[in-house]
Amino acid sequence: MNREVFYDSFKAKRNKGIRKDTGRQNKFYFADLWGCLGKDTMLRTESGMKKISDITVGEKIFTEKGFVPLKNMVTGTEEKIVALGVSEDATLFITKKHPVATERGIIRAEDIRISDRLLLDDGSYKDIYYFETMDYNDKVYSPELEESALISAEGIMVGDYLTPVGITEEPQQEAEPLEPELLEELERWSDLKNEQLKKEVNV
Repeated sequence: MNREVFYDSFKAKRNKGIRKDTGRQNKFYFADLWGCLGKDTMLRTESGMKKISDITVGEKIFTEKGFVPLKNMVTGTEEKIVALGVSEDATLFITKKHPVATERGIIRAEDIRISDRLLLDDGSYKDIYYFETMDYNDKVYSPELEESALISAEGIMVGDYLTPVGITEEPQQEAEPLEPELLEELERWSDLKNEQLKKEVNV
């Protein structure tokens, strides 16, 4: 399910270290994407690390805003899943539409490049160690929090159920009108070119 939403601004902390201030208004286009995490994904909770499948409504999950209570857990099944990791110690299994925090911004897992660096729950960025799409055919989970935020999944910051994906788009500069003399010169050149083409066709 995809709902296209337009915003004129974006919270600074969601884009900290990603966007340079050009002095002009930047516009952001968002798509609310309901991605999910694999059933064995380890989330950081107030009581320690727990499998996402074992977390219940009301438990507090670690986010960019601190520990936030779980409002609802959305579940489903997926045939394919993305395996993503920053070390050989842990692999995050995530659906291709799920938002992931990178140095380029919050993007879909399917749009990640091997050159991207992922945001970790300690605030640092790390290179990708492993990235592959594979068969899964199993249950997936997506936590909906009392307050939408990035959550820590296998130490990587990813979106919750309602986290938007943001793409910075620099404003388009309007073309300045051509000087009258230049317009006349272009028209003369066009007329000459047309005459030349007519002669070539008639030869």
